[in-house]
Amino acid sequence: MINIGNEYLNYTSKTIDKYMRFIFEKNYNKNIINKYTDAYMEYRYGSYVPSATKAAVNKKVLEELRKVTESLDDYKDQEYLKMVELFYRYIFDLDSLYVLEKQSKAIGEIGRLRERLLGMESETFVSDFTTMVRDDIAKKKGFVDSLKSDSFSLKYKKINNDKNFVKVELVNDIKFPNLYSDLAINQAAEKDTIKEDLTIVKVALTGAKALEDLINYSYDTVYCVGLPKSIIDKKGKLSRLTSLIDNEYIADKIRLLINFDTFDRFRTYIFELMKQGFVFDIFLDDKFNYSSENIEYLVTFEKIFMLKDKYYYKDMTNNDKIKGRIEIVDGVV
Repeated sequence: MINIGNEYLNYTSKTIDKYMRFIFEKNYNKNIINKYTDAYMEYRYGSYVPSATKAAVNKKVLEELRKVTESLDDYKDQEYLKMVELFYRYIFDLDSLYVLEKQSKAIGEIGRLRERLLGMESETFVSDFTTMVRDDIAKKKGFVDSLKSDSFSLKYKKINNDKNFVKVELVNDIKFPNLYSDLAINQAAEKDTIKEDLTIVKVALTGAKALEDLINYSYDTVYCVGLPKSIIDKKGKLSRLTSLIDNEYIADKIRLLINFDTFDRFRTYIFELMKQGFVFDIFLDDKFNYSSENIEYLVTFEKIFMLKDKYYYKDMTNNDKIKGRIEIVDGVV
């Protein structure tokens, strides 16, 4: 299956490289350019700033680009590095899903800098570069739009009134004939095989939403997606599911929610997935028993959902190892 994050971000990285080849032509240095592109991608799409506003992210990216230049202090042509860093300042405007006036301005500035700094004049540079950028924007937007579904959509429920931490539910937008009752449709959806397939759809749409958030400089929202126990036991389906979001930026925005019974049965495999970078939350169902061994397991989860009426409530909420991870809920998450 398609990897949502890798597909978009790899294409974006390639377009940046293409732009630099077009700008520098014979002066293009792949080894140098790659270092700046890697820095841009990591800090533009990763939420590695205290306040993840667009201005803060762009400021952080510029700081990291400067660090790349400083780290290459033994490179013989320091002026070349300064030029590369300067051109990368315009990538923010070119890396978009929409054709905007500021892109035309950025391309014009690049053309003027290219003449002044590189001594390269071309009557068609601006028009050719504009066509190139707009074609790439159309392809990226087409890819993002292709991830949406006419049959399903998502709805979000805040967990404990936290607007940045939401539980994702799949909404069926298919128009069924009147002869099928809502009850019959819901009962069919509860069957294991159908529930597993719907979960894959839900993860795919959630991954697409997380990607859109990153593109739009929105880093705060984390999406919690429940996994049925049966899908953990079907490695083929689970592999399809995880391959959709197996990207460091996308996986960081999605929490895969399981109950304790599922974890207790498949803990070895769950730990393997954690090592691969997938983040899990857990709901403590009736299978959970309070013990030092189980507490050690819970430390590996980012959030622990539990009911307040359980006998272990005080012990859990006073335990220094996990109390910061606990979310008290009034029912099954």
